[in-house]
Amino acid sequence: MKHLKNSHMFVIAIFVLFLFAFVSMANAGDTALYVSAEGNDSWAGDSISKPFATVQKARDTIRAKKRKGGLAKPVTVYIRGGLYELSETLVFAPEDSGTESCPITYTAYKNEKPVISGSRKITGPWKDYKGEIKVCSIPEVKEGK
Repeated sequence: MKHLKNSHMFVIAIFVLFLFAFVSMANAGDTALYVSAEGNDSWAGDSISKPFATVQKARDTIRAKKRKGGLAKPVTVYIRGGLYELSETLVFAPEDSGTESCPITYTAYKNEKPVISGSRKITGPWKDYKGEIKVCSIPEVKEGK
């Protein structure tokens, strides 16, 4: 009986090893791109030590790969924690979609918290307007920028 129990444990252990090997191989085939507030858009973005600086660069890199022959495997864009202030609208179009076999995923890296902001802080002399309403003159707006 003890021999039978050991055989079952051995079979289970082999199964678990094969399962981990399969999952590792499946994830190893994915394309990973990285974005960091400390990154640089002239870098390749394909390693955590040489990340892109912007989500736009990651998106454009995926677009270029798709134009060169499509995606052969899933793509995950890992966005590191930090503040990403957009200078222009971040647009995702139909060409930015993945497929069932090659999905494109944008996600926070591990438990980090990226913040993508389309606004900027307005500093300047705020003045009372009406009641609780305040106003501030923005020179760039006056200049049409």
